[in-house]
Amino acid sequence: MTMVENLPAAQGHGALAIQSAQSMWTPEQRAVLASMGVDAECSNAELAGFLHLCQRRDLDPFLKQVYLIGRYDRRAGRKVFTPQTGIDGFRVIARRAADKSGTDYEYEDTIWFDKDGNPHEVWLTGEPPVAAKVVVIRNGKRFSGVARYAAYVDTDKDGNPKNQWKSSPDGQIEKCAEAKALRRAFPEDLGGMYSDVEMEHLDDEAPQETIQAQTIRATVAAKNGDAPQGDGLATKKQRNEIVQLLSGKGIDDPAKALTYMSIVTGRDVTRSDELTGAEAAQVMSALNRGAHLDDPNFASETDSKETPSGPQDVPGGDQ
Repeated sequence: MTMVENLPAAQGHGALAIQSAQSMWTPEQRAVLASMGVDAECSNAELAGFLHLCQRRDLDPFLKQVYLIGRYDRRAGRKVFTPQTGIDGFRVIARRAADKSGTDYEYEDTIWFDKDGNPHEVWLTGEPPVAAKVVVIRNGKRFSGVARYAAYVDTDKDGNPKNQWKSSPDGQIEKCAEAKALRRAFPEDLGGMYSDVEMEHLDDEAPQETIQAQTIRATVAAKNGDAPQGDGLATKKQRNEIVQLLSGKGIDDPAKALTYMSIVTGRDVTRSDELTGAEAAQVMSALNRGAHLDDPNFASETDSKETPSGPQDVPGGDQ
């Protein structure tokens, strides 16, 4: 196969055509990338690396097969851009792999599940499905992918679904399930790759190992009676986990939630987004142990507080 035959779909003579010899995006290509969210914060090194990936994988960003996604990195102190393959890119790679091996593949009908575990061939309710299942059949073998909505939904600081997760939750979770199924059916070509929709929930989050380290530090500090130590504010993932734990303990009132966090951290917490990462880990640890739930101060303070009307600072986010 010649280099020309192995070029991305954008190859050709148009203004957006990606050429094999180019080492940087043209002004026309850069303008379109900017309209797709690749703003001035994106470095030349990140742009060059993205171009190389598009050329090597034969994927076209202008056909939404692959994206360059910017997410704020607290450690770097800036938005960091990383390439992510769209579900259309997954399908293109799978099709090429099947054609190359002289095989074919097909899908079974997607199945969505409600909160009671009942299967649905079509999702018609206004509530998001609990999970979706996609099955890819390759060479007569079934490769299934199941994705839970709670594990992938992208939320705002208040814990509410945003963007397409709000308008089309069934379609979004279906894409996640399809990506998992395709990875299993084509491990040589898609192994280790994750679609953009699978990664959206990681926006504004610290790496998981950082959260685990904060949890360990908070546990040790609690045992030693020391104040919590943290390097930054709590992540969205931590705040959402606190919301779930509070709800599981029957604490749904914002005023009670803030009082509980104040008792655990030993300071007056007036907004949940004030928590540091270590303090959030400390609150989660206390909730898991059931600590302070019977504290007289917690009971008396929450009983005397009235929940303000109108917009409130709910656990897990700000206004």
